[in-house]
Amino acid sequence: MALKYLTKKVASERFEQLKAIVVSPQTLYDKIVSAKSKIEKVPTCFRSVMLSTIHDIIHENEVTIAKASVWDLLQYIIQNSPVNFGEILSDEVTKVYRGMNNLLKNPRDVDNEEYRRTLKIISEFIALLSGLTIPNELSSVWDVSITDQDMFDNPTTRVPVVLCLDVSSSMIMENRIEQLNKGVKAFFDSVRDDSIAKWAAEICIVAFNNEAHQLIDFNYVDKQASAFEELNLIADGNTAMGAAVNLSLDLLEKRKALYRSSSIDYWQPWLVLMTDGQATDEIESAAARCSELVKEGKLVLFPLAIGNGANMAQLKKFSPKRAPMRLNANKISEFFNWLSRSVRTTSQSTVGTEVSLPDIKTWAVL
Repeated sequence: MALKYLTKKVASERFEQLKAIVVSPQTLYDKIVSAKSKIEKVPTCFRSVMLSTIHDIIHENEVTIAKASVWDLLQYIIQNSPVNFGEILSDEVTKVYRGMNNLLKNPRDVDNEEYRRTLKIISEFIALLSGLTIPNELSSVWDVSITDQDMFDNPTTRVPVVLCLDVSSSMIMENRIEQLNKGVKAFFDSVRDDSIAKWAAEICIVAFNNEAHQLIDFNYVDKQASAFEELNLIADGNTAMGAAVNLSLDLLEKRKALYRSSSIDYWQPWLVLMTDGQATDEIESAAARCSELVKEGKLVLFPLAIGNGANMAQLKKFSPKRAPMRLNANKISEFFNWLSRSVRTTSQSTVGTEVSLPDIKTWAVL
């Protein structure tokens, strides 16, 4: 039986401790690991945060394993996690844990890359076990240096795309969630196979049910391959559409700011908002914000309703120019095929020119 999630309250506390460590005046070595062998009451290094998190989830699930070491408990958590760790993250988590123990036994100089990698993996460990989104104050530590280098290596005009996807419990109906998983991965593979689009398109995925979560961050697609391989959307919970759109717009603004600071040209971002129901949270502020960006020509929005249960009137509030379009569950893959062709067409065009996108008749219910 899978373990229960780590409570969001405890996970938030662990993220706050990581943020305090990041901004502390300690050396990189001390931020990663301290000489103390016991868990501090208030963790002051990455290692103690990870040990505390391991004990948190074991305590939350009331698990008792006789004579179990922390290593045994970590492996138990990975094998019985409430969500799939995937081989890549499992390996990374265990390598980081071993690396911190080795560092404690044999102190040595620590470089920025090791520091960033350790913070990233522990943050992802907590996020996966709790379902929370990693705070920007943490993700920016490893994002900034990586994306700066990416910008230098790849000056291609960017096409930023956010897939804002409903993964509420109703997506179980008509195999919608399976079709969504298949379509998203086919979209990624199609973009990656194109010699121009693979350098231009930057895909971000935001999923929403009870809350909104960023599942995959922007980057060019070759660097996202492992993330898309591990992606597994699961239908559960309500429909926090307002929170999801606000999160998507925040992420797009942050990405555009990075393009500008790096002198990188970009097409105005695309936001694909896909739902099969109606919002269970407040949408007015998100809809107003989204509508204003669309009116100003700063956002291209594709509002999509899956099946007959989606609230078209709600979707329309986000989209002052383009009427919401309906697609059947068995047409989700066709839509993503259309989207990949649209990205390829745009990536081969010149910014400022009008782009004619492919015909939508293959998937849209008109």
